Amino acid sequence: MPHAPFPISHRKIMSTILVTGGAGYIGSHAVLALKNAGYEVIVLDNLSNGRRELVEDVLQVKLIVGDLSDRSLLDDIFSTYNITAVMHFAAYIAVGESVTDPAKYYQNNVAGTLTLLKAMLAASVNKFIFSSTCALYGVPKFVLLTEEHPQDPISPYATSKWMVERILSDFDTAYNLKSVRFRYFNAAGADTNGLLGEERDRRPGDPPILVGSSDKATKILGWHPEYPNLNEIIAHAWQWHHNINNS
Repeated sequence: MPHAPFPISHRKIMSTILVTGGAGYIGSHAVLALKNAGYEVIVLDNLSNGRRELVEDVLQVKLIVGDLSDRSLLDDIFSTYNITAVMHFAAYIAVGESVTDPAKYYQNNVAGTLTLLKAMLAASVNKFIFSSTCALYGVPKFVLLTEEHPQDPISPYATSKWMVERILSDFDTAYNLKSVRFRYFNAAGADTNGLLGEERDRRPGDPPILVGSSDKATKILGWHPEYPNLNEIIAHAWQWHHNINNS
């Protein structure tokens, strides 16, 4: 069934960032950061792992419930809103499940992302920020991993992220679609104001130890961790759990 058009009053209002998977843990933190920086944000999430109330009540941004595989919905979104960039967090992430049901992971994480990228190209949107993973390095060959470390994923989940990174490189060459890839190392903690936090369990099946080097970010970007102390990270997470359990 074709999708009903969005209200005409919303058409091409202003520059907007589309955040897929914005109802999840890392995606919701990205939405909060974008809002705090003054950006207009729209979230696309199928709510298989995300929370509607997090987007609509806590973050108070526009939520479109839908799936990456729905090309007609994606085309409606890009034709309705003046989207200038996409931040993509809408992947399945349970490593153990990816081993027992790899089809689910390749369909969503790879095929779904490809559908999204093709919709972007059709709408002339060429800025893409990808939520990748340090798991694509596999079992580390040396400590303090850099981008030059060989990529040797050991699970379908990690392989799906590696495949998308290859697709992004090819799309840059062929279509000038520019991308940034974030290979997270043990994202943890919660928003310091207790608004956002993490509910999912820790994942079995990841490589036994992965420690990333921050030298490049420090030397080139002048980056330093805002909360380098593990006690602070745990305290922020505890505060958030305390808030939601007593709300």
